Amino acid sequence: MTFSAEERGRVGELLLARAEADDAIVGAADPWEGVDAEAVAQAARRQAGRPVPGVEDMASYLAAQVADDSHREVIGPLLDGQGASGVIVRRGTVIASWGDPTRVEMAYSATKSVLALVAGIAHDDGMLVLDEPVSVRVALPQFADAHGRAITWRHLLDQTSQWEGELWSKPTSVDAQSTRGAPSRPAGRPARAGRTTTSA
Repeated sequence: MTFSAEERGRVGELLLARAEADDAIVGAADPWEGVDAEAVAQAARRQAGRPVPGVEDMASYLAAQVADDSHREVIGPLLDGQGASGVIVRRGTVIASWGDPTRVEMAYSATKSVLALVAGIAHDDGMLVLDEPVSVRVALPQFADAHGRAITWRHLLDQTSQWEGELWSKPTSVDAQSTRGAPSRPAGRPARAGRTTTSA
């Protein structure tokens, strides 16, 4: 899915406004109040000592992880990793960090957390109606047929859309994480919340 500069700007403004509102609420509070500083330091040290082996050569790492090589090519930049990094933020203040959190790395499933944050904010602000069909707001051919028109935002967020097709020249059949169909209903229809999970 491609977003225009205006749409990207609106998401950025939404996140910034929420962050500023949160800062106003917690800005005066001591970020260390009630925190076990030694436990935080130990947690940071543990995480710093947990690098993922092999990510310093990302192409080789992916080749070892992905058995199906028919669609293994990466769309966009392929960045080598540099070891574990992260931050712990409390009440708007960084209270611990390790590695180099400013380094750009491959995000992989961490993008789900970012998406969940944006979706939660949009829902709280009345901009996202979970049971509304995606096709009402998104004009893409993937949502144009009968199955696509039945897919809601909830289906996408729960990964229960049962959508099959091709995105970025890659068919859903090569997604190793995907399970199509559900044990108690015909495959192909969007699932009700809490049923089977798929990647689309």
